[in-house]
Amino acid sequence: MAWASLHDTSLTPAKICEIRRLGNGWKVMCVLWHFSKKAAKKVKCVNMSKRPKGADFVASNQWSLIYSDSLAGKFQSSDKTKVVDGLALDMKTRRLRSEDHGSISWVADVLAS
Repeated sequence: MAWASLHDTSLTPAKICEIRRLGNGWKVMCVLWHFSKKAAKKVKCVNMSKRPKGADFVASNQWSLIYSDSLAGKFQSSDKTKVVDGLALDMKTRRLRSEDHGSISWVADVLAS
């Protein structure tokens, strides 16, 4: 597993959780997205005040399948320190929740692996 960024203007980080080869030679990855403050506001996160100052990204419970050519590259280890610990964005309710909340408790397990 590795950290990566998706090609777009904001270079949104994602944790790669699984990689599979397709029969045609392509690779597809299952990723768990992280959101910047700007991106969380864009999806209408209602309690951004819970987000600590100085942290650039918060994990979410949003999974995606993407092709490997969609990645911009590895997320630098120094950038990992900019991820909020103990909180994750619940995409269903658009709220920041503590990692032990039922709807996102599995996120901490995924990030720890």
